[in-house]
Amino acid sequence: MINKRLRIMIADPQHHQRLRLERDFNRQGYYAIAPVSSLDEMLTLLACGGPGFDLVLVNASLGAHERFDLSTFCLHSPQVGQAVIYALPH
Repeated sequence: MINKRLRIMIADPQHHQRLRLERDFNRQGYYAIAPVSSLDEMLTLLACGGPGFDLVLVNASLGAHERFDLSTFCLHSPQVGQAVIYALPH
């Protein structure tokens, strides 16, 4: 059975991409979604403590701009359950 209470973070610098992903999740019944637009926002929200996120979707460009290793961070962060790091064509 699908758990509709999953906590999801969408980290993407493009507003329309965050909005599209959030709407797609909403259509499936997921509403605990935190959209963020920068690496700083993502790291701040993850550092706040609390239950963390079951799923983090992050655009690879957020880490590339700051030479931040998103993969290693997501693998070792206790606040990230599962992560999907994606890249969009320009």
